[in-house]
Amino acid sequence: MASFGIVSFTTLLSLRLAGLAAGQALSSIPVVPVSVVHRPREIARDTSDEAVVIVHGLSVLEPTDRPLQSAYVGLGPPGTDVRYHPARTADTDTAGTAVFSRLAVDSVDVVVLRVGYRAVRFSLGLARQCHQMIQIYVAQYGEIDGEVGGPPSPRPRVVLTTCAPA
Repeated sequence: MASFGIVSFTTLLSLRLAGLAAGQALSSIPVVPVSVVHRPREIARDTSDEAVVIVHGLSVLEPTDRPLQSAYVGLGPPGTDVRYHPARTADTDTAGTAVFSRLAVDSVDVVVLRVGYRAVRFSLGLARQCHQMIQIYVAQYGEIDGEVGGPPSPRPRVVLTTCAPA
C-alpha cells in the first residue's frame, strides 16, 4: 500500500506542477499603458536599432523603486503570447538592465516576469535607427489586510524614451 500511496502522490504532484507551469492566461496579465518621452536625435548615439530595458521593483513598504535582477523580459510580434512564443528574451543583470540589439521591427509586444512581482505586458512602437530606453516598473506581490488599512498597492508603469519623429 505504501508504494501505491507514493505513486499516487507523485502523479498528483506532477499534474499540479504541470498546471502551475501553464501560468496565468494572457488575458489575466494586465496591459500597462506606455508613457512616451521624445528626445532629439543624436547622430553619434542613434546609429543602430537598440533598446535598453531597465526593470524596477515597486514595493508597498518601500517608498523608492530598486533595480530588479533576474527579471525575464520577452519580446515578440504584436498579438502573440510572448511568454510562450518569444522572438527575443533576456534576463536583467544586477543593475536591472537588459539590452536588445538590432531590433529591426516597428512594433513589439513585451512581457516582464519576475518571481515575487506581478507580471506586466504592453505593446511598443519603435523608431528606426534610434537608441531607445524602456523603463519598466513592476509591483511586488503583497497581501495587505484591507480592514487594517495601509497604503495602496503601487501601479506598474512603463516609460519609453525614444527619438522624436523626423
